[in-house]
Order: sequence, then C-alpha cells, then structure tokens
Amino acid sequence: MANVTLDSNGAVTAVFALPQGFSTEIADDDPRLAAFLAAQAPPASYGFLQFMALFTGAEQSAIVASTDPQIKLFTLMAAGAGALQLNNPQVIAGVNYLASAGAITAARASAILAGQTPA
Repeated sequence: MANVTLDSNGAVTAVFALPQGFSTEIADDDPRLAAFLAAQAPPASYGFLQFMALFTGAEQSAIVASTDPQIKLFTLMAAGAGALQLNNPQVIAGVNYLASAGAITAARASAILAGQTPA
C-alpha cells in the first residue's frame, strides 16, 4: 500500500513513506500511482550514437554529406554533448532545422523527437 495525497480529480500529487494524518492509502498497483511516478522520472538520455540510431541510414548520410553550416554545427554540438535529451530545446530546434533544410522530413523529425527508431 502507498500513502499519497490526491487532488480534487483523484490524481496522486505526493507519495509518503509513512502514513500522514492527511494522506490516503492506495494499492501499490493503482494506475494513479504509476502515472505519478512516471511523471517524476527524468527524461531519457541518449549518447550520440544512440541519438544517430534514431535516423535512417539515408538520413544519416544526408546529415554527414550536408554542406549547411547549421547542420554541421548541430552535429558537432550533439556529438560533444555527452547526453542528449529529446525534450531539450536545442535538440528540438536542431532536429526541426534538419527537417526545414530537407535532410529529413517533418514526419521523421516528429518520430525522432518521440524516440522512435526507424522501421
């Protein structure tokens, strides 16, 4: 059992190790608890190779062969970043720029930013 506080809609807003005078007890497998804990998890981080694996081979080739300075700079910065998070504004801007420059499609940009590997 988990000791939690709930908002007016019944969503979990806090979890406590011990019962509190104001907490409610819910089952450990309650989906509201799972949703709360998932929202607390840090975003996934990708190394550069993992990030590039989100692109198709053709997209990777287009990025590497590009003479566009912004694409080259984005690739260089991504390679040196250590860990990339797909919700980072610079990553979002860079991937969207790849689409605007024609290296990838807008649909693929969305898929990449959602962490979907190519089929």
